[in-house]
Amino acid sequence: MTALFRHVQRGARKIDTAVGKLVVQFGWTRIVIYILTFIVSLYFISFKLYWREQIIVSTPILILMFIIYKWFPKEKIFMLTLSFALSFRYFYWRATETINTYYTASFIVSIILLAAELYGFAVLLLGYFEIIEPINRKPVPLPDDITKWPTVDIFIPTYDEPIEVLRPTIAAAMVIDYPKKKVYVLDDGRRPEVKKLAEELGAHYITREDNKGAKAGNINHALKLTNGDLIAIFDADHVPTRSFLQMTVGFFIKDPKLALVQTPHHFYNPDVYERNLYLEKVLPEEQQYFYHLVQPGKDLWNAVYFCGSCAVLRRKALEEIGGIAQETVTEDAHTSIKLHANGWNSVYLGIPQAAGIATDRYSFYISQRGRWTRGMIQIFRLDNPLFKKGLTIPQRLAYLNSMIHFFSGYARIVFILAPLSYLLFGIYPLVGTAIDVVAYAFPHLIGAVLAGSLMSKNVRHSFWTEIYETARSYYSLVISTVTLINPRAGRFVVTPKVASEDKYYFDIRPVRPLLILLALTVIGIIFTPIRWHNHPDELDAVLINGFWNLFNFFIVLASVFVAYERPQRRRYYRVEVDLPCQVWIRSKGYIGKVNDISEGGAKISINKALDLPKEIDIIIFGKQGKRVFLRAEVAWSVKLQNSTIAGLKFNLSEDDIQTRKDIIQLIYSPADKWIYTEAEDDNPIKSLGRVITTPYRVLANVVKSKK
Repeated sequence: MTALFRHVQRGARKIDTAVGKLVVQFGWTRIVIYILTFIVSLYFISFKLYWREQIIVSTPILILMFIIYKWFPKEKIFMLTLSFALSFRYFYWRATETINTYYTASFIVSIILLAAELYGFAVLLLGYFEIIEPINRKPVPLPDDITKWPTVDIFIPTYDEPIEVLRPTIAAAMVIDYPKKKVYVLDDGRRPEVKKLAEELGAHYITREDNKGAKAGNINHALKLTNGDLIAIFDADHVPTRSFLQMTVGFFIKDPKLALVQTPHHFYNPDVYERNLYLEKVLPEEQQYFYHLVQPGKDLWNAVYFCGSCAVLRRKALEEIGGIAQETVTEDAHTSIKLHANGWNSVYLGIPQAAGIATDRYSFYISQRGRWTRGMIQIFRLDNPLFKKGLTIPQRLAYLNSMIHFFSGYARIVFILAPLSYLLFGIYPLVGTAIDVVAYAFPHLIGAVLAGSLMSKNVRHSFWTEIYETARSYYSLVISTVTLINPRAGRFVVTPKVASEDKYYFDIRPVRPLLILLALTVIGIIFTPIRWHNHPDELDAVLINGFWNLFNFFIVLASVFVAYERPQRRRYYRVEVDLPCQVWIRSKGYIGKVNDISEGGAKISINKALDLPKEIDIIIFGKQGKRVFLRAEVAWSVKLQNSTIAGLKFNLSEDDIQTRKDIIQLIYSPADKWIYTEAEDDNPIKSLGRVITTPYRVLANVVKSKK
């Protein structure tokens, strides 16, 4: 009993710390208003109202939410509370008045649908809890006395990544502005060419005889051979800036109980959704929601977790828990749970200080998300944080939300099949009139959309969560089911990142399950008027399920088009820049700008109309006086009235190590290179329009590109 009391007391103190942060942020007056609103909401939930009264009560709440959304966006907690009230009201109605008990089949379908909706509601509430007040941290300055700086070992684990992916990461790590560092390439592929590359770039090379424990085992093996106070870890494709350690190490000096500083995973190429659906610079990258809202939200509760890369960990903390966790394939999140359970702290710095390659192929994306699903369900089965000693209640809830998110495949499949059960087989998934559904479901849905849009303005657009979950739903369902039954099934698989294709193609093999779902929704659309014709007395049910199925059709259709792959002809991804350059043609210089650049080439604009020869010399000027001299082949050029635009291919040999290092530093190393630029703010109506018009947008761009 005494031990239990101490545990509760420790948890209460940590909760009190988080509450204190909220009080400082909002003040006692607003906190009290929020609490009173929450209490009134709970009282409102169980009212017995007919549809007219329900509309009368919910309409002012929706109007108030719209006012907050439009003119008082800082009142996020108030917004979440109102959304909670409308959603809880809906689910109370669903659970008490809409279960179909007339026939066995209808009852089973009705219960399954309610369970899926309750799952979604639980995810919604846990999400609200998790992002209630994201922390926007600033770096902690390092002391002037360098002798007080801890030593840092930089680990770059690799298995089979191509040299062109690995080279920029090693080269950039070598020039990180921190005198007390060592760079180690941890090669689990035992490749001579990687050893040679490490030696050429000045890094230490570590390998081992086997691949036991995959990435986690690779890192743990290196831990035994090194002795730095801190460990910085970068995946093979995550290229750090010069300032990475100066931005992160100060936190460890300030807090001796700090085990982890995590920074965002930023990507310099479009992900599979942006790329294949032609929404570059319009749609936020899928993982921005996690790295720019969820992780800062977890920071309030001391529940930030290690994401496998772009992070710094304290060696002492890792050694205390036996190194990186090897029991699951998501070694990063599992390691974080162990660290938090042992009383260590974590911090999230939301300033991108490294950039990597996003998965830009549907099959690659499915492979990566499949591994994440397997790993998180393994943790759920083998080391569930709900029951793990040492965690606070908020930490348990934050980890629970991260785990149950990966059960979304079940709910998404149910939501797609539920209206079809009525349209095709006459099985009612719920009992209620169309006006009842409008009165109860619409306020819940509109409130959730408004609240979600307000919280995730430029990091997740409305209705795109449905696309993301649908695109991986089948594989999520299968993998989570298998892992629940046998949590030790499966193995760590490195996610492929780079592929080159010279033509459009439809990746039909991994998208077959979605094509089946799409065909079913099309059949449902065909059967909607047939159902109405044969059962004119069931108009309400036809309308409810018909519109629901039509919405599902657009969601599944957009998800299917993600597998329509665009060509990727370049060996290296181009990074957008704005760097001055000087072009030399027959001993005469011209001023210009570099618009985008990679190790292999660049796009430039020259401030004069010129007929360019086949080869030119170019000097590119970077920050801090950096200059790179290059000989380049002109791949193409366009002569305009007062300027010239050209694409260049650099004449570099594989042995020209120094020039390649110079280009890499020019592209990736500036401290402010990846400072998060805000995407377009969400507009729910416009976002829904983009979902619906996906086929037209994709096919129109394909036709345009082929002309």
